[in-house]
Amino acid sequence: MPVSEDRGIRPARLVLAYAVSPIVPPTLMGLLMLPLSINENGGQLLAVVFLLSVCSSYAISLVIGLPYFALLQLLRLSSIVLMTLGGMILGPLAWFGTSLLIAHFYFGHSEISLDAIEFVFGAICGGSVALLFSIIAGLPVVPKWSSQPRLEQSP
Repeated sequence: MPVSEDRGIRPARLVLAYAVSPIVPPTLMGLLMLPLSINENGGQLLAVVFLLSVCSSYAISLVIGLPYFALLQLLRLSSIVLMTLGGMILGPLAWFGTSLLIAHFYFGHSEISLDAIEFVFGAICGGSVALLFSIIAGLPVVPKWSSQPRLEQSP
């Protein structure tokens, strides 16, 4: 992954950002599901959902989030705004994958339907991971457009 020293991004901050930021969606899901843990099987469901969410959140951050960050770094466009927007766009895809995992492992089937609220929740989760990652990594709020590489035009 390219790390730009002129942008002030240190590898130690990237490691910390990756270690901390993916825990946001499982925490949000756990808090939302806390009232459900009162019934007899609720605690078990909460534990399964949290565990699968943690695993999928880190995997998704590694497979989708870090390559997206590396692409923005390569294009010299990395910023809090573009990372968060990317997280909000990619978040529903990640939410869909996590929902499939939970349906398969806990309920024994792989058929799910997502409605608008789940799409929005996926966008919130993805955006929150990207926002926290960006802040911890020390990205600028907006891209430094003047440092963008120029494309040469042929005569």
